[in-house]
Amino acid sequence: MLESEELAKEIQDCVMKIVKKREDKVVNEEADSFGNDFLGLLVNAYHDSDKNNKLSMEDLVDECKTFYFAGQDTVNALLAWTVLLLAIHGDWQDKARREVIGIFGNQNPQLEGIAKLKTVSRLSNHLRPQALCYGQYFVVSTLSTLIFIANIYHN
Repeated sequence: MLESEELAKEIQDCVMKIVKKREDKVVNEEADSFGNDFLGLLVNAYHDSDKNNKLSMEDLVDECKTFYFAGQDTVNALLAWTVLLLAIHGDWQDKARREVIGIFGNQNPQLEGIAKLKTVSRLSNHLRPQALCYGQYFVVSTLSTLIFIANIYHN
């Protein structure tokens, strides 16, 4: 078996274990439904008696993988952007470092202490530009822009 096939099997097994735990809670009457979160909705669709709405286990696993990997990609992009901004703004990097060391010292960060990180949580608000100028156009940060890709290729 190829390494990629082994990884795919491990991911499928992991998702199926999580689904099984959710199902067991309902069977053991620890919960009265599969939940209303995304996984709960998928498990409900898997157990749906209507064939048109029913989701196969393979589809359920694929949906979970899609959301997991999209989340990973989003977090990776956020972390890369944060590192870039901290590299550009050394003063904020110093403030964040002092705050983390002040709260955690030389210990590994714990979940309880992360909520106390005020400077770190404000970084994204302070480091992004508030407004941009493109030539004579002034663009505020709350403006949404729509770019038609097909028009870019035409003069």
